[in-house]
Amino acid sequence: MVRPCEALCSSSPRSPSPHARRPLASWALVDQIRAANALVRGYAAADPRLLYVDVFSPMLRPDGGPREDLFVADRLHLNARGYALWRELLLPIVGHSARSLALVSS
Repeated sequence: MVRPCEALCSSSPRSPSPHARRPLASWALVDQIRAANALVRGYAAADPRLLYVDVFSPMLRPDGGPREDLFVADRLHLNARGYALWRELLLPIVGHSARSLALVSS
């Protein structure tokens, strides 16, 4: 019998926003975002029913900054390319879970 699982995703990076009162404030939180992601990763590792999906790292440029091509003008919300990347990262997990659930119910 295959047991269903849940996926936990990391937080996405936030680009410095030109619309914010302090434009670099959101990217200044990157260390806290990384720390929160590490906590979620550790939590998932302790429970075999959980999977951790890192959506943070693929959204970074080689220099470690956020890929601006993945965000709309506010530099906080994802654009179509950003959601396509999420889909690419999550579909193998969601598809696997859906197949597992089909096996359990048959």
